[in-house]
Amino acid sequence: MMRPDIQHILFIGDSITSHQPAPALGWHADWGMAATTREHDYVHQLARLVSIHQGHIPAFTVFGKGGGTLVGKLAESATLAHAATLADIIVVQMGENDKPATADAFQHPYASLLNLLHDANPAARIYCTGVWSPPCGSPGKDAFIRETCIRQGHTFVDITTANTHPRARTGATRRWDHPGVAWHPSDEGMEAYATALFSAITDSASLSNPAPPVDPLATTRPSILYREKSDTGNSLSLIRTLPAEKFTGKKIELRARLSLPPSTVPDPANQPKLILDIHNAEGEHEVLSTTLVPPPPSLHSADLVLTTTVPDNAVELIITIFLSPQPTASRLPAPCALQALTITALP
Repeated sequence: MMRPDIQHILFIGDSITSHQPAPALGWHADWGMAATTREHDYVHQLARLVSIHQGHIPAFTVFGKGGGTLVGKLAESATLAHAATLADIIVVQMGENDKPATADAFQHPYASLLNLLHDANPAARIYCTGVWSPPCGSPGKDAFIRETCIRQGHTFVDITTANTHPRARTGATRRWDHPGVAWHPSDEGMEAYATALFSAITDSASLSNPAPPVDPLATTRPSILYREKSDTGNSLSLIRTLPAEKFTGKKIELRARLSLPPSTVPDPANQPKLILDIHNAEGEHEVLSTTLVPPPPSLHSADLVLTTTVPDNAVELIITIFLSPQPTASRLPAPCALQALTITALP
């Protein structure tokens, strides 16, 4: 049974908790991003469930921010500590924008945030949600959060149901022009958050049920994005755009196989380039690139290879291959052709 008289709930999170208006993303509200109304985000749905259960509406304070990170929250330590002193319940919904998922970059800042809140108000009960990353969730980050909660005596709230539900992501139920907005939980997804939190608050035995196993993306076969053998390299670039859903939280390898004509001596200043532009749910993007390492003259093919880990909040991967940069008046680019482009999820 829930302890009586929850007077105040403190919510700490990123854009899932609250996102300020962002016209560039097509978002003009100031509640949990992608919820159709304020009442449909998980903050207000949870407050409603608590009020029905105990007979009166709790007050609540919301510290949500688009693109919010653990380091960013720790920079607001004085404000958060003061807010924590007023709360009976503290909900922490963080992790989507934090990378990489390592002990130093993720678990330690997460533990520091929980320590800050507990030190400010040892009587408050702290509930930490898993990370939103449909359709498979983020097992690595969830494991760090679960371990930290167990060690510090707080409650991990599993949101696997939200991550795996086919209608939990807004893009499955409603059209948004910006894929970053569509990545966020739908009204159904927000309801799954609120239900999971309410169950944890009302039943201490639900402290943390391990997430069910999720089949990983196959790693034995690369996915072929392009396969074509041409005689000339007169095409300056090739662009492929992929939804990031299958690759979020995973290490991937992009490999472009190029054919090189015999007896061509590559010009180091005029090399083909492989570029990966990762767009995330906050409208931000990160650009990675690699250039060709000239092979021995006896070889007539070479690979461009780029390896990275796709963030949990990635929504789109834009892959560009420049087969040859723009020629100058005195120098033509070395002719080459793209034979194949593959993407592989690594173990």
